[in-house]
This record gives sequence, structure tokens and C-alpha cells, in this order.
Amino acid sequence: MTRCITAITAALCLGPLSLGLCAKVYAADPVVESVSSVVLGNEHVTALAVTFTFSDADGDSCHVALFGHDSVTREHFAMVTFAEGNIYEQTFAPGTHTVTWVASSGIEDTSFSADNFVAYVQVSDSGRIAPGRYLVIDVSGGPTADSYPVSYKEWVDVSKAVYKTHSIVLRELPDGSYAGAYEITQSQYELVTGLTPSSFGPDPTRPVETVSWNDITDTGNYGAGFIKSLRDKTGLISLDLPDETAWEFAARAGATNDFNDYTLNRGIGENWGGALADPTLENLGWYIDNSDSMTHAVGGKQGNAWGLFDMHGNVLEWTTTIETDGTRLIIRSSYWNYGAESCTVESATLRFSSTRFYGIGFRLALPANP
Repeated sequence: MTRCITAITAALCLGPLSLGLCAKVYAADPVVESVSSVVLGNEHVTALAVTFTFSDADGDSCHVALFGHDSVTREHFAMVTFAEGNIYEQTFAPGTHTVTWVASSGIEDTSFSADNFVAYVQVSDSGRIAPGRYLVIDVSGGPTADSYPVSYKEWVDVSKAVYKTHSIVLRELPDGSYAGAYEITQSQYELVTGLTPSSFGPDPTRPVETVSWNDITDTGNYGAGFIKSLRDKTGLISLDLPDETAWEFAARAGATNDFNDYTLNRGIGENWGGALADPTLENLGWYIDNSDSMTHAVGGKQGNAWGLFDMHGNVLEWTTTIETDGTRLIIRSSYWNYGAESCTVESATLRFSSTRFYGIGFRLALPANP
């Protein structure tokens, strides 16, 4: 079954939020009909009561998930701790429900403001939805470290420089998999491999580029290279590049149009429309009209609804998917020298696995547990 997302935006300290409707409806799929929220505290969120109504043509009980985003700071929040207990292990009958997010529980920094907060309610009748936690890999020990500590957090401020330099952060997606919040940066690549291959820089927070698929995966043998080192030192033996299906799932974050701007068309994004697409893309990524012909620090543009950045522009990204003739890898995303028409979510290109190019980098993925 297709999952349905709706979003609501408001300055929460002013009172209840406006209503949101799901843009794409299937007869047998659950439909989120309305969402409203009330702050229980002051302008700095301590708790948030979220009331939502959904229907399901089959009358099925459904799993729900809540996500949060600050549209000014671009921070994303995993709404995990609720007064009602673990809502992700529960099902909800069609109708109206209220859950209370305990925003101050388990959060590293509770001083974030509720202004410009965006809340998402997602409903599925086909299985549990993952709550959107963060997986953090500390690579500060450098290439000679015996291990890289791994931690799981309900929320982290991914805009902090440490998550672009000395730690790698992945976001849990609704299907239980994880995807890198950012493209791997020059600093992260150097700390794991000891190498500095990039053409732009050195700049620790820019994405690493001029790395081949062979460099990253040891020509697919995983006997050496970036991913092998991370696997060995974290114990995350499934850590890898995404395949192209996983990449597009992560990039869209529920959007169905060409650009994953969840602020447009009630979450389905914007379609390519010549010059009309440029204002949308300006908010989402670095491309030919705004990049000054170079890469930029990761996370400088608006993330998608699941807190993943630079899915449009900055650098192209390797996947594990090989084209049907078996000679080239499929690369997704777009890069700083592409025009807007080549920066859509479905954009793809082909490169030989040995290609090193200043427009190609990568991000990590971790499949869901079976």
C-alpha cells in the first residue's frame, strides 16, 4: 500500500496549527485528513499535543509516524518519545487521535524555538513506520583508530559542524533503513582513509569528489577502501552505498513531483517548468545558476521532509546499481554544473566504475533489518 504524508506549518507558540490534506489519494490507502497541534509549555517546546484524523477505505488499523522540521534553521526532529508510550509499536483505528510528543526527552539541546515548525503525520496500513532516529558514527579517531563509536539518538542538530567533519550522521527512514543526512565530506573521507582526493578545497565541509566507485568499494570486493574500513570499525556490516531504488526513495521523502520541496503542493513538490523551476531549485540545491562553478559545504540548502540534504545538486552520487549490460554504474542526483532541467529527483547518469570526476561523490546507506 502507498503511504500518505501530510504536512502543517505555523508558528506553534501562537496556537493551533492549520490543516493539511494529502495530495495523492488511492482508494484503499489510508488518507490523513487533518492535523492540528498545541504547544504545552512556552515558546521553547517542552511538549506538543498533535491531533490527527485519518480514514481508510478498508477500515484497517494503521501504523503512524510523526516527523518535525524547523523551516528556518533546517533542523529535523525525530518525534520519538510520547506520553502515550511507544506509538510506533501500536496501531490506530481510522478516526481522530491525539498523541503528545515529549519534545524535551532525550534531546541534546532543548533550547530550540517552536517558531516555523513543520509537523508531518504519516499513516500506513502495510506495516510499522520507523520513527526517524539518527545513527551517528564518530570517525574522529582517524584512519588508525581501532574502532569508530556508533550511537543512536532521538534527535541531533545536524547543522553543527561536527556532523559534517568528525562524525557521520544517517537518518532513519520510514521503512527502517538509514540514509546519510549529507554527502560524505572531505574531512570524513580523510579521517577514514587518510586520503584527500578532491579537486575543490581542501575544505572539510564540502563533499568529497574525484573518488571512483572502485575507490569506495574496492571494485565491489569490499576488501579495502572507505566502506570496508567503516564496516570493520563500526560492526555495521551492511553499510554501503544505496542502490538506485533506495536512493530515490530517500531523495523523494514522499514527494511525487520532480523536486522534493515539501513546502509546495502539500508535500508532493514541484514539477519541472522551465524557468519556473529555478526559484524552487534555488532553495534545494547547488546547480549551474547559483554554484559559481564549484561545490559548496553540505547542508547549505533546505533538506527534504526526512532531513536529507543536497539530494538536488552539489555532487552526483554513486549507487550500487549496475546497468543491464553490466559495464557501467548508475549515478543519481545532479551536480553543480547541471541546469535545472537535469536536477530532478529522477535524474540519472551512467559512469564506468573507475571514473574519477570532480562532480561525483557519494552518501552512505544502511538497509533495514530483515
